[in-house]
Parts: sequence; C-alpha cells; structure tokens
Amino acid sequence: MPELVAKDIIDVQVGVADLSLRWKQRMEANGFEYFEHYRDHCPPGMDVLAEQLDKRFFRARGRAANVHIRVQGRFNYRYALLFRDYLRTHADAANAYGAVKKELARHFRDDPDSYYGLKDPICDCLMSGALEWAGSSNWIPGPSDA
Repeated sequence: MPELVAKDIIDVQVGVADLSLRWKQRMEANGFEYFEHYRDHCPPGMDVLAEQLDKRFFRARGRAANVHIRVQGRFNYRYALLFRDYLRTHADAANAYGAVKKELARHFRDDPDSYYGLKDPICDCLMSGALEWAGSSNWIPGPSDA
C-alpha cells in the first residue's frame, strides 16, 4: 500500500502447506537469519488454538526485510491478509493506523518490544472493524502482491 505510513522495512508473508524447515538452508544462504519459537499473538477475547498462531520467521542480514512464513488458511495467515485488505479499502483507518505507527516509531525506535507491545493491540482494535467488514462484504483474500 503506497500511501500507508511505514517503517523502512519490507515485510513479506509466504503461505505454505506446512511449517517444516526444508527450505531453511536456502533462506540462510540468501542472507536471512532464522528466529526460532516465533508465534503470532492471540487477540484478546479470542480463543485461537496455538497451532493457528505458529509461524516461521526470518530477518535479512544487512538490510531491512522480514519474512513471515505461515500455513495457508490458518488464523494468522488470514489475519494478515484481512488486515491488509481492510486498510486498502478504509482510508480513514489506514491514516489513523499510519499516524499511530509514526508516533510509536518515534518513541520506541530502539525498543521493538515496546513498539509491538502497543502496536499489536491497536491492530486488534482495527481487526474488530475488519472482521465486521469481512462478514458484511463476503470478503475473501485478494490476490498476491508478488
């Protein structure tokens, strides 16, 4: 989304059939560091099985890029796509989210735990509206941005 305020980091989601690490060596050979034991957070008030939040996470060495690998169809995979599509169709929400991210980045530039500790609940608030929109619009994930 070209208009959305963002940090200078490329975040990519890759959908896979399973979370086996058969491609781990290729990622590392291409300059990515693997971080074990990563799981997406569960939004407050939701009862989501732990496996629905599992993912594999890689961060590029020497450049600002992250790769989030999630199983297609699971809660966390759909969450990311719904969040993207909701912001693309709701400019006011996207602008408010951008303003919040800008302030969080200013205040927590060197403290990613605090940055995400505040950003995640904001995303969850936006997701409340996104879930309502998804139900009323018969949303299905849009095409890949690749």
